Amino acid sequence: KSYNSLGITVSNLKNYEEALEYYNEALAFLNASDPDEKFRLRLINNMGMAHLDNGELEKAGEYFSQVINLKHADSIDPATYGRALTNLGITKVKQGGVNEKPIEYKKAIFVLDAHEDYAGLSNTLFALAEYYTLNGDSTKAIQRAQRALDFARKTNNHERELAALQLLSQVDLANASAYSKDHFKLNDSLVNVDRQLQNKFARIRFETDEALAMNVLLARQRVWWLSAAIGFLLMALSVYIIAAQ
Repeated sequence: KSYNSLGITVSNLKNYEEALEYYNEALAFLNASDPDEKFRLRLINNMGMAHLDNGELEKAGEYFSQVINLKHADSIDPATYGRALTNLGITKVKQGGVNEKPIEYKKAIFVLDAHEDYAGLSNTLFALAEYYTLNGDSTKAIQRAQRALDFARKTNNHERELAALQLLSQVDLANASAYSKDHFKLNDSLVNVDRQLQNKFARIRFETDEALAMNVLLARQRVWWLSAAIGFLLMALSVYIIAAQ
């Protein structure tokens, strides 16, 4: 599972090829050990996401289909099953344009809603909003984007919240200004939080370096005092020997 975590980390840094290397390592370990089908579903979905984000749509679709077609996937891990359905729908839209709404979206909403997976619902509804936007149906796009925004706020998913606000500012022209202001306010707040975290880490790093420097100084002082004590004892021993003679 450590390889999977590394894969997620480097994938977030857009190093998709490296991420896939870690995912494959994780899969190799999984295949060689006791089967953990829940983890397998998540791992394969992550591999599909790496291909999707890297623009490799055919490969991405293959991985998402693996998740969906795995026996009892919907009961083993409904959240990952629903996400894979959504991701396959997104892949199909990118591959085939906007002629037909992928049936995977409807299935995903049914599964995710049944298990009250609001984070997953936010992602699926946002994907639907993007689909309707591409298809020129602004009314449905606004409805789905607003619901995606509500669920994003409910789950504190700031990245999805920003994306939903951005989309609404483009399709809901009557309220575009309000959405743009909310987007700016949230983004500015997140930038400030990020800056505070960076300053905190910098301060911790400085204090750590300072403590290490102090420890080095104390160690040197202890060596000096020990050397001085040994020198004094040797000198006293020499004086004693000479006096005894």
